[in-house]
Amino acid sequence: MAIYPDYAAAYNNLGVVYTHLGDRTQGRDALQKAITLNDRLAPAYVNLSRISIAANDFPEAEALLGKAASLAPSDAITLVLLAYVQVRDQHLDQVIATRSQAHALTEGQHAFVHLAAAHAFEQKGRIPDAFAELQVFLAEDKTSPQSEEVRKALVTLQAALK
Repeated sequence: MAIYPDYAAAYNNLGVVYTHLGDRTQGRDALQKAITLNDRLAPAYVNLSRISIAANDFPEAEALLGKAASLAPSDAITLVLLAYVQVRDQHLDQVIATRSQAHALTEGQHAFVHLAAAHAFEQKGRIPDAFAELQVFLAEDKTSPQSEEVRKALVTLQAALK
């Protein structure tokens, strides 16, 4: 960075390091510097959103992840995080839209978006859709630590369908 002070990716990496060391203030500053230098650097928005998530500032995290998703629409990790914060913000229709965007991806781990969508559908009273999302989750991630919990939820939802 001393040689090339406008190297946005270096500030992004520095922000991640500070955050991992527990210094969110320095991490945030470095990530914001990265974005100032390159406002199209999607990973910097994602990393900045992680600081917001840790601070339970889900509206800010959602805005940052929305920007990252617009810059890198095929990044599964960004979409999974976006679905998570949308659930936390109770933006149910957006969760469902993010699920559709993530499910269209052919690469990446995005099964979690089906859990988020199942929650959104259940909150909207669309039990058959919630049931279907949980089934898709199990089909896409059979070995998930949440699998047993999802199977129990399927039994509960199936009873509600009768």
